Amino acid sequence: PILVYHNFGPEAKGRMVLATSAFQQQMRYLKSEGYRVISLRDFVEAMAQRRQLPARAVVLTFDDGYRSFREYAYPVLKELGFTATLFVYLDYVGAGRNALSWKDLRELAAEGFDVQAHSKSHGDLRRTKEETDAQYAQRMQAELAGPLPRFQRELGHAATALAYPYGATDDDVVQRVRQAGYVAAFTVRRQANPTFVSPLRIN
Repeated sequence: PILVYHNFGPEAKGRMVLATSAFQQQMRYLKSEGYRVISLRDFVEAMAQRRQLPARAVVLTFDDGYRSFREYAYPVLKELGFTATLFVYLDYVGAGRNALSWKDLRELAAEGFDVQAHSKSHGDLRRTKEETDAQYAQRMQAELAGPLPRFQRELGHAATALAYPYGATDDDVVQRVRQAGYVAAFTVRRQANPTFVSPLRIN
């Protein structure tokens, strides 16, 4: 299983804001039940090599880049010794008091947290009916290839994994993600992942 979280707060609010107490409860459940939190890199390498993962392996991911990750989730993860991957989209990084900055992300990366891509603008990557071939190619260049040099410049590494905005994808998007150089990409389908899952359609 790969668990995906978004925003946190003192109380739950809608589908995307989880109460901090509920998150703490879930993380302590994983610890007490013997789940082993592994890094995204370990998961992707095991998938590529068809290598068996430890029993009860689980991956933790956090989408968008909310500052609440640092305030609410980070202390719990550090206490329990859990690692995690943050999928951030470029237009949101540093965009106001609710967003993590590149400085925040560098500090988290220095502590062992993984930072990967969530596109440039968080728009649906599928082609619209109104877009010409050229317009769509230009938009995908900005959304998929655009983040790579910025990651390299700010964090010292290129992004190799992508979380599809809204989990939305199709065959054309997958092909363009592959061409952009990503080795893993994540949907929001609620299924577990066998080691033979398609690396650009991970559940």
